[in-house]
Amino acid sequence: MKNAFIIFVLIVLLFILLAIFNPYPIFHHGVLKNVDSLLRSDFPKEQLPEKFYITLDDVTASFSKSSPAYTEVVSVLQSSRSKDVRIAAGPQPHFEINPCGKVTIPYWFIPFRFPLSRSSVNTNYLWIGLPKRTTPGTTWPDIIDDGRLTRLVQENRLSNNK
Repeated sequence: MKNAFIIFVLIVLLFILLAIFNPYPIFHHGVLKNVDSLLRSDFPKEQLPEKFYITLDDVTASFSKSSPAYTEVVSVLQSSRSKDVRIAAGPQPHFEINPCGKVTIPYWFIPFRFPLSRSSVNTNYLWIGLPKRTTPGTTWPDIIDDGRLTRLVQENRLSNNK
């Protein structure tokens, strides 16, 4: 009985370590709903995460539902689907992996990380790496940063950042 408990604890620790150190951990369905609700306005507001972090150009900012910037950053992320925002951002470049940060959503005390990549041709375009749901691999929907997202990250930076 004692050996079974030790094996169980070791398995749980293994999953926790995989979630922390693996850039593409086993994603929980709830986390994927949180990310979808951040990026798309047609998802219910109840699915928005209580708290999330954005690291952009080596600066990390925290956004929680109780902070005044939360609503603004969510609207910036969701506005990427707007035709007017896309026209103002300029032509969409071809996808390229040029890492510039990540979005981190804590879920059940496990940080789930989604990498961000910025275009070197048109810096208004970012891509976020999301796991595909039905097949292995990653999909990279775009996010448009017309300067507002970078400003929000700078204004809400964590105190230990430069």
